[in-house]
Amino acid sequence: MQKMPSQFPEIATRDKKVSMEILEYIILNDYDILFLVRVTRANEDVSKYLPLIEKHPSTKFFQILEKTPTNLEFLVVVEDVTGIKAFEESFCFIKPPILVENGCRMYKLVVPSISCLSQAYLKVENVGKWKLVEIKKELNKNRC
Repeated sequence: MQKMPSQFPEIATRDKKVSMEILEYIILNDYDILFLVRVTRANEDVSKYLPLIEKHPSTKFFQILEKTPTNLEFLVVVEDVTGIKAFEESFCFIKPPILVENGCRMYKLVVPSISCLSQAYLKVENVGKWKLVEIKKELNKNRC
């Protein structure tokens, strides 16, 4: 597994002036993924961050969907499937949105067991820094 340079949304949020949410994603093939992204917070003009994303080495396609004074949404295809595929292959399913702030992505996962999460962690530990922040057990009140 080749380690990629800092990925697209993380590089734009490192200075803590911008936060984003990955609202949806589609894995296109073994290398590429399509993200629908919304900027959720910008302490200054977000236009200066767009070239960081568009010209990033992992970016293959970039399209602004909506840009207003209060909203910015865009599509981006990037070579960045390793983390998400590792979770999905381990039966750890990502619950959107994926928060991106302070140079980090924060995933909410739905997992059948802690062993599945451990398996995913083994797959992603070579890709970058990962840390488990919290585990909550949700009880299903609507059992058949």
